[in-house]
Amino acid sequence: MRKRILPAEEEMNFGIEMVLFEAVWYCVIISVIVREGFQLYLLIFLLGGLIPVLAMLQSVRKALFCRACRKEAIALGKYQNGRIVGVSRKAVPVEVRNGRQRYKTYYFLQVELVNPENGAVSQFISPAYSKPIHKYLSGPNVRVYTDKSGWKRYLEDFSWKERMSDPDLFDTPKEYNASGWLARLTRLIFIAVLVLMLLEVLHII
Repeated sequence: MRKRILPAEEEMNFGIEMVLFEAVWYCVIISVIVREGFQLYLLIFLLGGLIPVLAMLQSVRKALFCRACRKEAIALGKYQNGRIVGVSRKAVPVEVRNGRQRYKTYYFLQVELVNPENGAVSQFISPAYSKPIHKYLSGPNVRVYTDKSGWKRYLEDFSWKERMSDPDLFDTPKEYNASGWLARLTRLIFIAVLVLMLLEVLHII
């Protein structure tokens, strides 16, 4: 099973749904302007539509910056062979909606390093992952790269499972899979609806 799970800081926090929604949003506004001419009230919708666009751009900039830092550290070639010895998770508050705090779960790998010169053992905690990465691992071995500052570490060359039904690396409690087949089906239907709306606005159908 080929897999690539990036730390949360390297993820782009939007999907094709958001891009399609923005396309529908502005196509509708443009069609109104073409039919009726520009009205001052449309300025509210034009500016409002920029808010998620700017959020997406900010997410892209941050992700690309963090990915570039990873590539730079790997290019230095300074690495150690590490061993994943544990995993932890933490619910982090991300936003407040209707007076209620919403939380997002992040996963952290505990990695052990052995100094080849004196045999000293040290441990560190990996960056946060938004996906339960430990559920996809078949073995504990990992390559640990360090950037030129010596502060930042990057994990590479994980041992991935052949099948998701293979035994887990750690005996952690089962968790509800929010990205199962039902979630994928819902996403596909939502994308299909947005595509049909876009084609309708563009008078293609």
